[in-house]
Amino acid sequence: MRYSHDDKIDTYTTWQQAQKIPINRGFFIEDLKKVEVAPWEHKGGLGAFVNLDGTGGTNDGYVCEIPPGKQLKEQKHLYEEMVYVLDGHGATSIWQKDGKKHTFACNDGKWTETVSLTTGAAGWRNVAIVGGAGGTLQAVRLG
Repeated sequence: MRYSHDDKIDTYTTWQQAQKIPINRGFFIEDLKKVEVAPWEHKGGLGAFVNLDGTGGTNDGYVCEIPPGKQLKEQKHLYEEMVYVLDGHGATSIWQKDGKKHTFACNDGKWTETVSLTTGAAGWRNVAIVGGAGGTLQAVRLG
């Protein structure tokens, strides 16, 4: 069977649409703190995707908002991920399957290379807001 360009299957786009959160597209996002977010079952917080035009999908990211005193669901990562905290403060825990948990603070205006620092492929991560106002996190997938 032959496939034409019209038959192209894009599993990443299909997965994003299935998340039922806003998908923001464009050459830039003026203020990530003002991006509309919606409940995101996969993460356990509120979220929105950011897909920048002209990057070929290599620099897509997301904004994830965690209410005060709450935490995201534990996530297993098969890739590296960098997180930039836009607002708020909390803690990030990372670990390998049978390994010791490492927890460190994450604060607004700071980069936290949570997965790439210590877990690498197949590492686990949990993010919690432990005080103050709600936190908004943006994670950028390394291309």
